[in-house]
Amino acid sequence: MINWLIHQFESLNVVMLIIMIGFVTALSKSNNQKMLKEQSKEIYNDIEELKDELRGQHQALTALIQAKGRN
Repeated sequence: MINWLIHQFESLNVVMLIIMIGFVTALSKSNNQKMLKEQSKEIYNDIEELKDELRGQHQALTALIQAKGRN
């Protein structure tokens, strides 16, 4: 058993497995960060769109109240 384990290290099987796991983990973390950044940008844009819409409605209501106040 120990000879088999030593042979695996000598033939770089274990080292290659560790390298592959590290590489896949690093790529998936990078991809997750990229996706989270894109998602947060989309949410930010949606919130800004809602704010603009609310500002427009506020201005329309203000104008309506002022017009009724003049009458």
